[in-house]
Amino acid sequence: MTDIQTLQSPAEAARLFRSILSAFSKPAVAIPLAACPAAPAPLLPAAAAILLSLCDYQTPVWLSPSLNAEAVRKFIRFHTGAPVTDTAQDAIFAVLGVDEANSFLDQFPLGTDEYPDRSATLILQTASIDAGEDVIVKGPGLQHPVKLAVAEADAAFWQQVQGNSQLFPVGLDFLFATQGEIAALPRSMSVSIKERV
Repeated sequence: MTDIQTLQSPAEAARLFRSILSAFSKPAVAIPLAACPAAPAPLLPAAAAILLSLCDYQTPVWLSPSLNAEAVRKFIRFHTGAPVTDTAQDAIFAVLGVDEANSFLDQFPLGTDEYPDRSATLILQTASIDAGEDVIVKGPGLQHPVKLAVAEADAAFWQQVQGNSQLFPVGLDFLFATQGEIAALPRSMSVSIKERV
């Protein structure tokens, strides 16, 4: 088990939290994390950083089959106190690979018109945020539309993301995580799939 003092020093926690805020204030832009905590495989370091920064005993976490290893469950429970749930509809946070997201996106809570904040935030692990099926993102926080490319994200995935954004103010929020970078895609953003020539 990784040393909890290293993972949750106040200075490191503050830096990680500021990086996540920066990602949400600059949607679809890759934000490097200065120092990611060590994480048990197959959990990526940037995904672990998000969990350590945002989760607590009131935020159930759901893990996809590829990530639902006992070492990962223990890591989350020990370092955040968050319960790990086997029911996607109960999740406040979920961690899964981009390549398996298509099978699960319709299972998470979307919030309600009265309580749109009662939706899930999906932490999507990916090899990179500069390769894959390109999309154009526009919306609040972006002065101009930007291109977002995520490895393993295919057209079917982006079509589901398009449908999600049309549900605003309810819907899912997405955080893409690599070894050392994150990028946020809030539900308020609109996504256009680039045509291939």
